Amino acid sequence: MGSRNGGGKRFEAPYTLEIATPHVKWANPLPGGPIHLLAVPTVGEGRTLVELAQRLSLDLTTVSIDPDWDVNKWTMSFGADYGARAEKGDLKLVYSYLEQELTSSKNFDAILLPLNHGWSTLTPASRDALARRVNEGCGLILIRPSGQLSPLTPMDLKTPTESEFAEQQQEGQTEASPWRRIGDHYISRAIPVETFPFGDVQNYIYRAVPDATVLIRTESGNPVLAVRQSRRGRVVAFGYRNHGLSWQMPMSARGHFVNTSWEYFYSLLVRAIIYAAGREPKSVPDFDDGRAIWRLRDEYNQVLQSDGGRPPQFVNLASGRYYLEQQ
Repeated sequence: MGSRNGGGKRFEAPYTLEIATPHVKWANPLPGGPIHLLAVPTVGEGRTLVELAQRLSLDLTTVSIDPDWDVNKWTMSFGADYGARAEKGDLKLVYSYLEQELTSSKNFDAILLPLNHGWSTLTPASRDALARRVNEGCGLILIRPSGQLSPLTPMDLKTPTESEFAEQQQEGQTEASPWRRIGDHYISRAIPVETFPFGDVQNYIYRAVPDATVLIRTESGNPVLAVRQSRRGRVVAFGYRNHGLSWQMPMSARGHFVNTSWEYFYSLLVRAIIYAAGREPKSVPDFDDGRAIWRLRDEYNQVLQSDGGRPPQFVNLASGRYYLEQQ
């Protein structure tokens, strides 16, 4: 249909909690009220944002930007506006929506931003507004990070040749090396990242900037998760291979038992948002105070036992992998 002019309204779809999937309300409700979050989910993989909102109290503002131009173009605008949202090689309209939010007077506690098209694709006004907001105290969570605020710098960004139905995206070398937690930090301490389905999960190759703190590193030595302070604001960067907010899971992963891994992956993002917003607890919880909940979960994501207080010693379990959750 070619380039089309829309009716002037903003082509965006709301993200709602009307359809619930099985989940753990890790921080929902969140003490102190919801986190005001500006999130930039993709169109094709936008459900991840709803999964996060089921697990964490969020007041959401959204701008949907997909890596693929045709997914941007043929969705979220219908009737006379059908096909007016984007054009091949031209995503100025959807990135202008992001600029409108970043330069607005709205207060955001944190911004969740995958940079599928790179830092330079953001408008100059967006980049300036991001830097200003972060330096004034707004948290920033970057996925596929790059740019001046990021704790991680990509080693080998490349722009592939554009195919008929692919928008220009940043690409680079990937690996499937297992992850290892480094040190003790609120974001990563409770997440068993060592059990994630590596081989299916991959990461891009990054190096940490001098003032960054690396929280997760691959066995091969490359950082996957790092944080840094930018004046008053906290910046978190994830270097996993992504398609939107989530890690990219190939079709060959179908049939694998990864439900438990997805729950812990979502909780890793939840903790990153809480930390970036400065809303993490000031001390480690006391599991003897009677308010704590524990669950024993198997590798198929089934809860086998649960109760309150401190968990007991478990005996007579069949061979296999188990996860002990404390909330």
